[in-house]
Amino acid sequence: MSRLLSAMAMIAAAMLCAAPLCAQDEEKPGREIFLAKCSKCHGKNGVPRRIAKGAPNFTDPQWALPLEEIEHSVREGKGEDMKGFKAKLDAEQIKNVALFVQSLKTDALARTNAKPTDRK
Repeated sequence: MSRLLSAMAMIAAAMLCAAPLCAQDEEKPGREIFLAKCSKCHGKNGVPRRIAKGAPNFTDPQWALPLEEIEHSVREGKGEDMKGFKAKLDAEQIKNVALFVQSLKTDALARTNAKPTDRK
């Protein structure tokens, strides 16, 4: 009986430890859109792929844009290579993508314990 209780306690502990990881992804609704529409150039983790010459590394502590500027870039596009998504995404989806982009830097900083740099 005590082995069964110990096993159940271990399973419960494992589930509790895994829950925050699942919840983090669920709290980032722009993630799925980013992966579907942006990751081809910007990479799944915000580090640009070779195809995206000049694209920023969203995980770089030196990279910082206000949310409104990120939203504008998603909505209107940027330069000749990045087309805007205003015809394909609504305002809430665009904001969620922008929030997800910002979270990539925050998550990277948390992993490295680095401090963000303000854009000047």
